[in-house]
Amino acid sequence: MRWLTSNAGLKIVALVLAMFTWLFVKGITSDSRTIEGVPLEIRTRPGLTVLQTNASTVSVAVRGTREDVRQVSRQDLSAVLDLVRDDRRGLIAVKLTPRMIRHSRRIQVTEINPAEVLVDLDELVTRELPVEPEFTGELAPGLAIERVVTKPEAVDVKGPKTLLNRISKIDTLPIDVSGRRTSFRERVELMPFQNPESMAQRHWVEVDVRIGPASSVDTGPGRGVEDQP
Repeated sequence: MRWLTSNAGLKIVALVLAMFTWLFVKGITSDSRTIEGVPLEIRTRPGLTVLQTNASTVSVAVRGTREDVRQVSRQDLSAVLDLVRDDRRGLIAVKLTPRMIRHSRRIQVTEINPAEVLVDLDELVTRELPVEPEFTGELAPGLAIERVVTKPEAVDVKGPKTLLNRISKIDTLPIDVSGRRTSFRERVELMPFQNPESMAQRHWVEVDVRIGPASSVDTGPGRGVEDQP
């Protein structure tokens, strides 16, 4: 036991130096920071789509050396929620883990906020919807729209089943007939969907508008088009 008491002063100094060295190393390798606004990408299996989610971005807490943590930015991180093997439909709750964050090997992800997200999954379907031209403005006095022919009359629309079940038609962008006196044919774009997962496979149609004397057509208030029998 004499080795414990011999050179006691040197041993104490060595212990103190070791403690300071450990604290210094820990200090330069254990810095942390939270990065907000990291985009959350949700991947689904073919045939399914995300109808909505309660979080499009997440906050990520990272740890590493002071220099590495200082240099990391939002562009260096990506959050991927992989549901490719999940065939559930409807509203589901999914926990987020650090393994879902792609990042540099020089840092460590310690926490994600929110820790759980709600994802509404729906079946992706294709439906044929009739095209209905929309009109704005007023024709020249004494004239009215006699007939409207749309080519094609219907288009295929791809989107979430729940959304397409509530839609019976697809409108065109408004066609301005202000002051027109003769029949015309016009290429018109279809009204875009608000839901980014829904889209018409054809983005425009051709509309043939026949204009005639108002006496031959009954055009009541608010009725942009009256078809002749």
